[in-house]
Amino acid sequence: MRALVAYGTRYGSTKGIAERMGKVLKEKKVEVMIEEAERVSAADIASRDLIVIGSAIIMGNWLRPAEKLIASNETALAGKRTARLRLLHGRLGPVARGRRPDKLS
Repeated sequence: MRALVAYGTRYGSTKGIAERMGKVLKEKKVEVMIEEAERVSAADIASRDLIVIGSAIIMGNWLRPAEKLIASNETALAGKRTARLRLLHGRLGPVARGRRPDKLS
């Protein structure tokens, strides 16, 4: 299995969690790519079986790079196993599947 862990971060907490998630996946023999959301291409998504996208939440909203990654790749993501995570004050918020960041509550 090949996984992509993409993240949007402002102060580095979300990056740290993405790196830890990548480490756990690697221990499970998953090939992992960890990348800032703004650097992820459509080809990166197409070449992976599992896509995890996480973002810090600032004033109730996902960071723009993570939102843009999802919005601009909806079709490609629809056919993939996905998890979307939100980070609240350095801790993971609830996992939401199949819902846009602007629909998270």
